[in-house]
Amino acid sequence: MKAFTFCKVLFALLKEFRTQQKFNTEYLIPRLASIEAKCNGHFTDEQIFKIKKYYAIFIPTLISSQLKYIYSQRLSEIERERATLFGILTPLYDDIFDQESLPETDYKQITIKPHDYEGRSFQSLVVKLLQSELICKASNPEKYLEACEQVMEAQLRSRLQTDSTIPVSELEKITFNKGGYSMLLFFQLLDQDKILSVHELVYTIGSAYQLCNDIFDIYKDVRDGIYTLPNTCTDFVVLKKNFILKIKTQNAELKRLDLGLKKTRHLLISLNLVNARALVALDHLIRAYPVSTPDPFTYWKSKARHELVIDMEKPGNIIKWMWYIYKIAAY
Repeated sequence: MKAFTFCKVLFALLKEFRTQQKFNTEYLIPRLASIEAKCNGHFTDEQIFKIKKYYAIFIPTLISSQLKYIYSQRLSEIERERATLFGILTPLYDDIFDQESLPETDYKQITIKPHDYEGRSFQSLVVKLLQSELICKASNPEKYLEACEQVMEAQLRSRLQTDSTIPVSELEKITFNKGGYSMLLFFQLLDQDKILSVHELVYTIGSAYQLCNDIFDIYKDVRDGIYTLPNTCTDFVVLKKNFILKIKTQNAELKRLDLGLKKTRHLLISLNLVNARALVALDHLIRAYPVSTPDPFTYWKSKARHELVIDMEKPGNIIKWMWYIYKIAAY
């Protein structure tokens, strides 16, 4: 891939990123204040960080806008609003599942029939409010709810991740289903007026992104007693090799769509931005983790937050990230 093409795509993504930042300033920030007033509470610092710095940027910019690019279209205002609202919903939805241990019936109701749910905690009230709104604003509420139900079932299955004896094969299935179905749900936030068989690709992208998320969430997951592929891994070199195989599968599925050279090259870069960050993090873990430790989860539990949270803003990590984006786009 030519360096000119690489820089051109990064510039286009930076432009999209700035568009979303402007939207967040004008829409997201006032909306967060409005939600706090309506739900009589406050977002935690961790939730605010995840919303502002990650989900409300990541979902509209690196997922929704790039899925629209497959169809040679740009995000409409309503699609950007839906994606941004989901950027608020996602971390709160995860928190009610991980921290509140709702009964299965409650979890299904707040997902499928949020209007009928009697929320008590601030975060459950926020989920009720936003899920109700997204159902009303979805271009196809029925398909949106079908996608929500798939994610919900994957989340319920993920309760097995609190069991220290969970097999690696089950962890892989849970991880990839949770991420893959979530990405298919993001797809339902968009208006779909053209038919193109992209569901297999979208699922694969999501399964890789969920693994990325778990790599960066080692501290949080260990703290919350959640067993994942990264925090139970005894050989990060092997995990990295397996992750690269998944990236290659994703790239092959994209190429099979036969979208044309220009569009394919753009998507090979944009869809791998997150994966490249995870490879930088994996290199850090390969250096930091003593292979001889028999109990990885206990080892990570003894570490302070600053030892597990990788600073991706360090110049060296940014340079390595750019190099990995360029490299894996050619896989």
